[in-house]
Amino acid sequence: MSTNKNLLIYAMIGVFKDSSEYYSSQTSNGGSTGIVLLGEFLKGSTGNSSYNSSYQQIPQTCIYITEKISHLNHKRTLTQSIYSYHYKVTDNKYVFMCCADSECPLRICYNFLDDLETQYKRLGLNESTENMKQINNLIKDRMAYYNNVENDKISKLKNQIDSTKDVMISNIDKIIERGERLDVLVSRTEDLQDNAFNFREGSVKLKNTMKKRLIMIGIFAIIIILIVLFFIIWIGCGIPDFSRCKSSSS
Repeated sequence: MSTNKNLLIYAMIGVFKDSSEYYSSQTSNGGSTGIVLLGEFLKGSTGNSSYNSSYQQIPQTCIYITEKISHLNHKRTLTQSIYSYHYKVTDNKYVFMCCADSECPLRICYNFLDDLETQYKRLGLNESTENMKQINNLIKDRMAYYNNVENDKISKLKNQIDSTKDVMISNIDKIIERGERLDVLVSRTEDLQDNAFNFREGSVKLKNTMKKRLIMIGIFAIIIILIVLFFIIWIGCGIPDFSRCKSSSS
């Protein structure tokens, strides 16, 4: 299964201190400001040092953003250079945030955050940092899932459409090629038909010529036979008055 690099890069789950009953109870004045990081995961960095410098600042940037946002439920996307930061505030105290490549579709980012919220609440953990390892593994697992293009139905459908389109284009090319071959075959068939017609026409002409020649030969043969008979009779009966034939008859 193939994964797309640098889609979802970093994700975190946090809780506002002044909105959390757990952390409010830990302070003597009944409240405090800031956010408590419950879990996070940063995808492995690249070998490019200039890229890594900005890459490693992503968690700090996310923390900085959470300190400036409203505690009321809302969603928002912020863009900075090649990264986009997406977050949602739920129950007026939880913050689910991710950083992604700027080309990563919004639907993947917000589907990831919605799923992360559902999976986190399903665990039923308290808001202390004691469960950070378990939450880190949860974020890592869900990030791997959403970074896998095979799990994105729209991307998968798009890939299937592209694959089907490639097959159709290939089939069209084959049909065109086959059509060219059929054109050649049709042309050859027409040539054969023309040759057959010419041969048949020539055969009929030859047959008629031979008939005429045989008739002429027959006529000449009859004429020659009659001439030969005439001369035989003429010579036998006497030339020129057929006297021999007359005397024998008398």
